[in-house]
Amino acid sequence: MNFVRLSLISIACLLASAAFAEGAVRTFECTIEKVCDAAGQCETAEGEITFRLQPQQLDNNGAGSYRLAYEDTTVDMQAISDAGPFTWMTDAVRHTLLVTAETRLLWHSLSLAAPLQSRSQFLECTLAQ
Repeated sequence: MNFVRLSLISIACLLASAAFAEGAVRTFECTIEKVCDAAGQCETAEGEITFRLQPQQLDNNGAGSYRLAYEDTTVDMQAISDAGPFTWMTDAVRHTLLVTAETRLLWHSLSLAAPLQSRSQFLECTLAQ
């Protein structure tokens, strides 16, 4: 009887921890340091951006769907793992967010409208949540 009760308690704890992981929101507060065009021409940039990643449906590695909010945009986003890369679309622009170091992200935007254009932004970020 104690074994059955212990097993049920263990299963309940595992389900609760899985639900918490699925609902854990991550917020990256970032400073834009550099912006580069498709030809590799870069310039120093100033600005701030906050990315709020809310998991929707994830596997054990963090791969799956997220709800992303930044600036005035809220979109569905996909990830290969909990460390990204994270991909989403806005209008005719495909975005990719890559973690490149502990506090650094690379945000690549590719316009699919003719003519193709891209922009890479190098970000210094802190994890707020």
